[in-house]
Order: sequence, then C-alpha cells, then structure tokens
Amino acid sequence: LKDPYCLNNLGMFVDNSRIVSYHQFDILSGTWIVEFQTGNQAITYLDELGTYIWKFYPLVQEELDVKYEPNDPFYESGDQWHLDNYGQNNGTSGIDLNTQGAWNEFTGDGIVIGVVDDGIDYNNPDISPNFLSAYSYDYCGNKTDVMPSNSSDEGIVDWHGTAVAGIVSAKGDNDLGITGVAYNSSMVGLRLIADDCTFDYTLDEAEAYALNHRLDLIDIYTNSWGPVDSGEVLGDAGPLAIAALEKGVTDGREGLGTIYTWANGNGLDNRDQSNKDNYANSRYTISVGAVDWQGEQTWYSETGSNLLVSAPSFNYEGDPSVFTTDVSGSDGDNDTVYTPNMGGTSAATPMVAGVVALMLEANQNLTWRDV
Repeated sequence: LKDPYCLNNLGMFVDNSRIVSYHQFDILSGTWIVEFQTGNQAITYLDELGTYIWKFYPLVQEELDVKYEPNDPFYESGDQWHLDNYGQNNGTSGIDLNTQGAWNEFTGDGIVIGVVDDGIDYNNPDISPNFLSAYSYDYCGNKTDVMPSNSSDEGIVDWHGTAVAGIVSAKGDNDLGITGVAYNSSMVGLRLIADDCTFDYTLDEAEAYALNHRLDLIDIYTNSWGPVDSGEVLGDAGPLAIAALEKGVTDGREGLGTIYTWANGNGLDNRDQSNKDNYANSRYTISVGAVDWQGEQTWYSETGSNLLVSAPSFNYEGDPSVFTTDVSGSDGDNDTVYTPNMGGTSAATPMVAGVVALMLEANQNLTWRDV
C-alpha cells in the first residue's frame, strides 16, 4: 500500500463484502494478503483501489514436489557429485546438473542416445538394461559388436566409451552402482575412435555414417572426441562429416532435427581454442566445456565463441573426478565395473546429452534450434 495507508488497517477503506479474507504480511512493511472469489473480481476491485495501492502481485495456487532421489549406492554416497553437489569434498553446493526436480517426471524414457566413441561394454550391469544391441554398430571393424578391444593388446585402452555411456544413460533407481543423467533413456553404441581403429581416406566417410546412423531412431548423438588438442592443429571436419551433421539437423527426429553434443576440447594449456575445431565449432553441434566441483573453469577446458554450455568434470589432481561405469576386469580403468576417474570435457559432454534427453521427453516437439 502507498503511504500513509500502509500503516492503517486495510479494513478501514475496503469493502469487506467484496473480498473473502485479508491479513497483514509482517515480513514486508505495508503488505497485505487478500483473497478474492475470482481473478476477475480481484482485478476489478484492485483497479478501483488504485489510490491506495502501490503495487499488487497475484499469488497463484501451486504444487511442490519432493526432489526425486534414485537409490543407487554411488549416488546415495555422494560419489556422483555432478548430480548432487551438497558441498562434499569441499565442493560448492549446487554446482551440479540440478536434475532431481526433473526426475520427478522425466528420466529420459523413450529417448535414444547414440554414443559415438571407442565401444561400450554392454555386459556392465548398469548399462545392459538400456543398451540397444540390435541397432549398435562398429564402424572400425564393420560389425555389429561394439565391445571394446582387450586392453591386453599392446597400446589399447578402450574404456572411454563405456564411461561416457554410463554418465548419460546408466540404469538408475535399480539399487545398483550409479545412475545416469537420463537413466531410463536407451543407448546405441557407435564404435569409431578406438585405439585399434585404422582409417585412411575412408575416415571422413566413416564419421559421416556414424553421425547419421539410424537417423530414424536416434534423437541425440554424444561425441567426446575430436582433433588433437595440441594447439598446432586446425581441426577440420571433412566435407562428408559436415554434410552428415547438416542432414541430421534437417531430417532427424522427423524433421525437428537431431541433437549433437560435442566436447569443446582439453587443450587450453596448449593454447588451443575450440573455435579451431570444426566439429565443436559447427553451427549444428552443442559445444560443451567443463567446470570443476566449485564452478571454476577447468585448466584444460578450451575457450571459444562457439562454447554454448559447461558441465561438471575433474580439474586438478586430488580434486574429485566423475564416477561412472567401467569396462569389467583388467580391461578397464580398474578391476571393477565402475571407475571414479573419468574427467575432461569428455565427461561433461554426455551430461549435457542427458539433460537434453530429459528436455526432449518433456517436450518432444522441440527443434534442434530450440534446444
């Protein structure tokens, strides 16, 4: 209310027959809460009281939900801080993906995510429930089996794709291991960048086919790979790969456009810049950077005008990394089916893909430009 009315009893100058009830709001001086029968009655009468009123604001009926918490052990223990950072490990509370509210209604159900990487251990118990083997493909070996190569082979360490897959789509709320960001989404493995893959002039063609693989089925392709981050390479995606990205956003999702998330690179320490990476710099991709558990830019996450969004990841030695799925046994990062050691923009990128999956479940009419 305007001065000098704000200190008076509201009943001194209102028609009590036209309102249901009223009471003073003590926290904010001169403020009263008034209940009307209908919204139209409220607008009409408040307009008549314009002499007395400085400002009014409608209080609408709303419902509040408890934030959903899956029952997976490494989530409950706080190891998956990227999903729920409440200050553990000296982190900054709230520097996380803030997915709990969305999980009340949306978990990625009905959304298919293509993981373009070095293969997926589909026998991992947190991956197998959401893995679509019938639609997966190994573009390195030209076969349908995308199981990573055995690390006992010299120089081969292919656990990266399994870690990425777990971040985005590990089965959640199953009282086992971890939860993915979109834990009821489905994943398709697209093996392309494995250590034992050898391409010559056919690389551009293989990339193009992977990026358009089952365009009628896959909603999101997550890509945690790109040119060498040496600061000395102008990473130029070939014309076939660029054409595939354009076709994806044009024809994918029945014309609404497929979503491509892409790691912006880990070469900041080498003065590399994401603008020079023609994959992450494409207008058709979402370029993803990394921040640490305190919300600070990581030492490796590249800058660039193309950078659209950042997500949590590892920073310096001793800081918490991202907890996710691993290739089983000695073939993986360690001897279990989980690893606490994932990081880089490679970890941040599938997080964004998972958030997009929640968005698309909430509104499947979103175009790639809307996202």
